[in-house]
Amino acid sequence: MLGLTLLLALIGTTYFVAPDGDDAASGRASSPFRTIRRALEVAAGRPAATIVLRPGEYDIARTLDITEAHAGLTIRAAKAGTVTLRGGLRLTATAFRAVTDDRILRRLIDPEARKRLLSASLARLGLREIDAPVGRGFHLPRRPGPVELFIEDRPMTIARWPNDGFLKTGKLTNGDTDHPTIALATDRLQHWRTAEEPWVFGYWRWDWADESLPIRLIAAAKNTITLAGKHRYGVREGREFWVENLLEEIDRAGEDYVHRSSGVLFLYPPEGFRDAKIEVSTVKEPLIRIRGAKDVTLEGLIIGPTRGTGVRVDGGENITIAGCRVHNAGQTGVVLMHGSAHRLQSCEIFNTGEGGSVVTAGTRATLTPGKVTVDNCHYKNFSRRTMTYRPAISLNGVGNVITHNLMEDAPHSALIFGGNDHLIEFNEVRNVLANTGDGGAFYTGRDWSTRGTIIRHNAFYDLVGIGKWENAVYIDDMACGTTIEGNLFVNCHWASLLGGGRDLKFVNNVVVDNKLAVHLDARMLGWASPHMELMTGRLEAMPYREKPWCDRYPELLTLLQDDPATPKHNLLERNLLVNSGRIDQDIAPQARAHGMIRNNWSTASDPGFVDMAKRDFRFKPNALVLEKIRGFKVIPVEKMGRYPDRWVKK
Repeated sequence: MLGLTLLLALIGTTYFVAPDGDDAASGRASSPFRTIRRALEVAAGRPAATIVLRPGEYDIARTLDITEAHAGLTIRAAKAGTVTLRGGLRLTATAFRAVTDDRILRRLIDPEARKRLLSASLARLGLREIDAPVGRGFHLPRRPGPVELFIEDRPMTIARWPNDGFLKTGKLTNGDTDHPTIALATDRLQHWRTAEEPWVFGYWRWDWADESLPIRLIAAAKNTITLAGKHRYGVREGREFWVENLLEEIDRAGEDYVHRSSGVLFLYPPEGFRDAKIEVSTVKEPLIRIRGAKDVTLEGLIIGPTRGTGVRVDGGENITIAGCRVHNAGQTGVVLMHGSAHRLQSCEIFNTGEGGSVVTAGTRATLTPGKVTVDNCHYKNFSRRTMTYRPAISLNGVGNVITHNLMEDAPHSALIFGGNDHLIEFNEVRNVLANTGDGGAFYTGRDWSTRGTIIRHNAFYDLVGIGKWENAVYIDDMACGTTIEGNLFVNCHWASLLGGGRDLKFVNNVVVDNKLAVHLDARMLGWASPHMELMTGRLEAMPYREKPWCDRYPELLTLLQDDPATPKHNLLERNLLVNSGRIDQDIAPQARAHGMIRNNWSTASDPGFVDMAKRDFRFKPNALVLEKIRGFKVIPVEKMGRYPDRWVKK
């Protein structure tokens, strides 16, 4: 009886933490702890405990671990948006001094920058070791970012040339080797001879394959640079790149450079620097890691800056991250790996280096759903370091839900998915695919077993990029079984590219001012035929002949005997095209012969929108489209995107 009484007394205990608290205190409201780590130690083993963080900044020098012992734990800000968990250093402008060393100043090319250059010793501030630069790129693992400087929550730019845009590779020598040499049409190389760790970043062969590589040799007399590494696809002439990590190229406000061996940070200060919030990211590991826990909630926190990931969840059940801002992460904002019924709710995730969030949940072999939900979140500038294949949401597994999110301002994809039976609906996507070609805002590809996903009632705006196959929805390289229904595509290069797959449905969509509505090809009968072995291997890796697969996807049982290279059983139906050509203008003959295209309408006139000129694409009750397309269903434009809730005010 005494034991039960003690247990009941522990359930629901609340602990308080404050920046001016004391870890030797009781943790009560009148006597708060100083650190979150101490509160976690005390809360372990106490069911349904709550940790309340009072306003202020909390420096996190190493990962905060939440485990099975923290079942039912809630960590929340006393007031949302007033609590910052920082994986780095807070500096003041007084830590910086004007640079007077002529040996340093002479290295700068720009005379005005020499007058403005400041420096701060990170070593004196406690950062004793600074990692060497490492490569980043589409095929490389997601790695922590370098030590970075943030001023007023904006990441500064590691000094580069050119400041904006790209160079073009000139004449090449040994482009497919480990040490390609590139000619540059500039005289700036004479200023780079003293550069200590210069790198290049670029799209060396394809618009969707970026990578950074170190420079091995700068030959100023020849106007060439030789790289100390090989790009996965080799280097070609006329490709876009820039040069970075050069002290010499600090020539614009907001550019910086870290001299590793001395631990000195150099900066051309932006306007308002003296009174600004100044932070340096230092922590490589996740700031918060939740492993094997159940019923844990994080609420109302500001997480970042950090070199690594903001929050990582491994396994467990019913982990909720709500109303948080995760920003200025060198790696990924939030990672939800395995487990079930996790929820990322009404969060702001921006300025991340390697993608906004990763969701992998559910078991494909048994088609067991992960039931993870990402809802009402805002993603912005989420691939600022690796610029391809680092989307706002990377989605894999089975049976997860992505709804009502706003994803905007990125060079490549907004959502990349694989696996089965996901629901992706009511999201809004704007101004992604900005720097790359042959990409998709929503993308999947090259797997016959990836099917069952529904992409419904999403809005895509202004996806024109560089005008080279930027697709709002891209079902690449024979991927199959995806339904694209009731979406709105406005001012996109192409609304959808269907890359030779089967069992695809493009139904009841509204396409306005697109260059092309649908491209559907038969690529596996031609240039993609070498992928047959890979596609077959991926199918055979799944138990598609057994339950529940054979019941859920009976079409897979006969796929390999049904001329699998031919795009069959695709449906294009009840689509409205406004100033976007015809639905059938770019359909391969083989797809026409084995699919169905019916009951679509193309027009150059207003089909009955409330106000087309002001981009109000709701339909009037008497809209002409209701007469022209039998069975057309009015799409719920007013429900697309974010909605007000406890965390999102407007």
